[in-house]
Amino acid sequence: MSVAAVKSGHQATTNTGTAAIPVAVPSSGGPATGDWMIAVIHTTATNAETHAVTAPSGSGWVQVLAPSLLSSRILIVFAKRRASDDPASWSFTQAKTGTALVEVLWGTGGLNDVTAWPTGAFSKGANLTTQTTPGVYGATAGSLAISIQAEATSAPESDVMTVDSPFVKWFWSLVGGNNPVNSLLIATQTMSADGSTGDAVSRGWPNSTGNRGSFMLVIPPAPDATPAPVAKLDAKMSDGAGNVIPVKLTAIDESGKDIALAKLDLVHSGSFVPDLDRMSRVWWMAHRGGSGEYQEHSARGYVQSAIAHADVLEFSVGRTSDGVFFGLHDATLNRTTSGLAANYLASEHTWAEISALVQDISNRSGTAPYLKLDDFITQWSPSHSLMFDPKLLSSASRADLLTRLQQIPDYRNRVLGKFYATGTAVADEFHAIGCKAWGYSYTADVENGTAAATAEKWDYLGLEYTASEATWATMLQIAGSKKVLGHICPSAAAAQQAVARGARALQVSGVNSVATVY
Repeated sequence: MSVAAVKSGHQATTNTGTAAIPVAVPSSGGPATGDWMIAVIHTTATNAETHAVTAPSGSGWVQVLAPSLLSSRILIVFAKRRASDDPASWSFTQAKTGTALVEVLWGTGGLNDVTAWPTGAFSKGANLTTQTTPGVYGATAGSLAISIQAEATSAPESDVMTVDSPFVKWFWSLVGGNNPVNSLLIATQTMSADGSTGDAVSRGWPNSTGNRGSFMLVIPPAPDATPAPVAKLDAKMSDGAGNVIPVKLTAIDESGKDIALAKLDLVHSGSFVPDLDRMSRVWWMAHRGGSGEYQEHSARGYVQSAIAHADVLEFSVGRTSDGVFFGLHDATLNRTTSGLAANYLASEHTWAEISALVQDISNRSGTAPYLKLDDFITQWSPSHSLMFDPKLLSSASRADLLTRLQQIPDYRNRVLGKFYATGTAVADEFHAIGCKAWGYSYTADVENGTAAATAEKWDYLGLEYTASEATWATMLQIAGSKKVLGHICPSAAAAQQAVARGARALQVSGVNSVATVY
């Protein structure tokens, strides 16, 4: 279990009567990427019972404590995970004006997802006259108890509250113009055993005349960040004469290495190209090995996609300066690996350089090395149809790629091509070696006639799942008897929307979600 721990705290700047509340963290020594952050806002806004504070759009801040009245004051709490591209400050907006005291504290461990803060994490006591905070009840060992106390009074504080070791505390008083003093105290304690009870603060405010509110936030330990290893059981394959190819058992860890087994999941065989044409059910392919949930083109992503019953596994092909094909959608590695020099082109770096890097796209499961095309083919061509997107490859590199694909046993029944519908040269190249190809389009292509003009070149067509019903109806007329794939579906709901509008196959980034319905 990953135990939560507070790393530091910082008093943010305060507003002075305007509607904007700046919430800042230190430019150096502040929260690192992946740290959780909690912003506690104590405001003197008038008509506090109807007050609201709004986080900046797209910032990732989630309100985990609704505005709670403390006499003529409001206490509101937001939380988020620190992202690599987060700014040093955010501007929150008050519905009503008032002086606000803001405290941001941050830490590591605990909950993996602040957007899924557990119901009941807060224990509340408003307008308290007692000297203690709400207790901690039924906590899991290793939980972090955070006591948040706010006071509304115009009287100055006579001293700083004392809390017992091993608690950590922050305490400030602030006077904003003629407004009363706003005070915050935040103390933390790591609970030592299951079911622990107690207070994170040993005694209350030295001033006994003010209105006080107390809240206890409990952050439970999070599961270990490293996923359990996944065992892959190769599918049983017929040799065409009723015999079954022997089964072998391997295990793959997060980095794609073979390890001793700790868990067993059955990986189902996919569907070969002839099956795709005659099956009546909806079939789907895993976009870059489940790109919405796993690092792109990762060994783990493809295993999980197979466990989720993907019919086809898709692979976008990049190439290094020394000619090695590997999984990459973009011309550069900057989106998939953080911290690289700007414009880090795959074509300017060797496989030795690239294989030493890891993919660390945020909000994906773990990290993963880049995957060679040869390793992908060796692992999956015996059991699944494989769709290859040559993306940004030159015509010469595409020719080399097609030469390599023809080395796959029975490749015509296992290999598919993919490209944007206008790239009809790619369709011709795959057809020339006896393979089928998918050309995907967007609403604009349907409206300007491009989809209709290129449709005859492709064996399967595609349209984004969010396209309107009218656009889908037009694409289905263009397709005739050809199947149209809905792309790129991040969830079961998205997949169902595409199918409802006429898709008979899907390109899927959210493989685990879509697997619940198809």
